[in-house]
Amino acid sequence: MLFNSWSFAVFLPIVFGLHYARRQPAWQIGVLILASLVFYAWGSDAQGHPHRLLLPLLFASTALNGLAAQWLLSPNTSSRRRRVILAVALVFNLGALACFKYAGLLAQLLLPHALWETWGRKIAGIPLPIGISFYTFQGISLVVEAWKADKSGLEGLTAPHGTAEVAWFQARVWLFKTFFPQLVAGPIVKAREFLHQIGPKRLADIDAGGACKKLALGFFLKMVVADNLREVTSALHYPELTLLPRINLLALLYAFSFQILADFAGYSLIAQGLAKLFGYELPINFNFPYLSRSLTEFWRRWHISLSSWLREYLYFPLGGNRKGEVRTYINLFLVMFLGGLWHGAAWCFALWGTAHGLGLAIERWFGRQSASDKRRHGGWSALACLQVFVVFNVVSFLWLLFKFPEPSHVVAFVHELISHPGRPKPQPLFVIVLFSAPVILWHLWAATASWRQTWPSIWKERIEVGAAALLGFLVVVNAGPSGEFIYFQF
Repeated sequence: MLFNSWSFAVFLPIVFGLHYARRQPAWQIGVLILASLVFYAWGSDAQGHPHRLLLPLLFASTALNGLAAQWLLSPNTSSRRRRVILAVALVFNLGALACFKYAGLLAQLLLPHALWETWGRKIAGIPLPIGISFYTFQGISLVVEAWKADKSGLEGLTAPHGTAEVAWFQARVWLFKTFFPQLVAGPIVKAREFLHQIGPKRLADIDAGGACKKLALGFFLKMVVADNLREVTSALHYPELTLLPRINLLALLYAFSFQILADFAGYSLIAQGLAKLFGYELPINFNFPYLSRSLTEFWRRWHISLSSWLREYLYFPLGGNRKGEVRTYINLFLVMFLGGLWHGAAWCFALWGTAHGLGLAIERWFGRQSASDKRRHGGWSALACLQVFVVFNVVSFLWLLFKFPEPSHVVAFVHELISHPGRPKPQPLFVIVLFSAPVILWHLWAATASWRQTWPSIWKERIEVGAAALLGFLVVVNAGPSGEFIYFQF
């Protein structure tokens, strides 16, 4: 079910009313789990496969990770058995990803040509379960946190004793794994960030103002900015792009850069706003990434939940920066390479992650990481603005590896950008400027945060309320053609 659909407009108030109809935790958690399963099972994919066929995999993932966490926290589980349980849970989670997400790529690499022609294309045609990357990473977080906690338990999740406690334990795990605002496209929530929040919720405690502001901005970024830009960036398609003049190609590149931010940041804000309506806080996922003065800073601001997950559950276990410079560079490269592949089983994604990994390594080599961190709080000098400009352009050009399915198409784009001046086409340029402007203004608003601290609080509150009302109005009158969120494919 899409957030920007009429079915969700009916679904949300029903779930909201049922959730607050009774204050008992068991009732509220039961309502949210059932609603999340309905949300996930609703509709079908582009090939017509009903989403309800994907429920068994979600059930299996949730059940196995829940049992693993329960056994890992149990005082009766021996050290040897705990190691086996952790290994089995990790193999299951990573195996599910490999089977459904990377089977086609692995078959293409490993199968002889004759077998690829016979079986490989069928394997590559296995439909990708929506949200599998997100809920699998949350499952890994749950079992790893339970492993680290040992018998002391997690905040909000301790070893159960007796049938009633086991049921309550598993109910909390199921809510953590299936909570519908973040089920299919994040943010990726770690176990320790969510489990302690589970408990009775009162309607009077809702942060209604904060929820409405996030929902208004999120729906505006998705439905007005991203969906309208999607109409023009559809021209970034090979071989049609070879007919476009240079200025239009460059504008389309920037338009896609703004589109992917508006689309995914919009989804994350909607998820945060919806969670607030039910009394839960989800982690921030985007912090104005196009204000970054280095790639290192960019990855502290872009898809923060994925960056922090990779850092905590992959980079640190690999040794981080604690085992010498050479090992640090290898770890950076490996984490970003795998982070690229996380987005999809295609060489373009692997190249995208590799390029970012090389960029991070180069910054570390030249010491720009620490220098950028020091300058970040030093105001907006000419040098700082130049750094932002350079990083934005590097990131934008690398988004071509997201947009095009083949590296050769990226090469063709760059070739046309260099060699095809042509006469500009004004109509798409006007649309790009019109719908890119809100993202630019949003970042400028953030860049002036220190200056705005001197404003009276009543001014800031009125501006925020007025802006939320305006954005809500624009969603109604100027939404683009409805489309899926970009990160649904991951």
